[in-house]
Amino acid sequence: MGYFLNRVGDRAEAEDLTQQTFLRLLGADRSDLANPGAFVFRVAANLLKDRARGRALGEDRLLSLDDEAAAPAAPADHLTPERVLLGREDLALVIEGLDELGGATRDAFVLFRFERLSQREIGARIGLSQGAVEKRLMRATLHLARKLGATR
Repeated sequence: MGYFLNRVGDRAEAEDLTQQTFLRLLGADRSDLANPGAFVFRVAANLLKDRARGRALGEDRLLSLDDEAAAPAAPADHLTPERVLLGREDLALVIEGLDELGGATRDAFVLFRFERLSQREIGARIGLSQGAVEKRLMRATLHLARKLGATR
């Protein structure tokens, strides 16, 4: 996160970029990596390049998980019974995944992603340091990504 914070200057955007880095790492083939640390930084640098390209094209920022959830995947006339069923199954997996998380980790994730509280505000509310909140958010994001990725 420090890598991004030094480059973008906005804590919330640095948090989003950090989470997107971890999500991309989950989907990458890491079986033959000689230097995993360098690979992580390459993924992070590519995210920054994507951000710069998006701004050059007039986009304000990268598409966050919240934006993806809020944006319709397709027009309503393309909603087939199969797509509706798959969406319901994904939602059930997210709810199940949230239930599997420990109380403070689940609470931190819900407060951050749905209530839009800052990590500092979350820490004050549930009695954790900002660093502990950050780690719990990463743990929750990775857990949910794995949970959803296992079904695809």
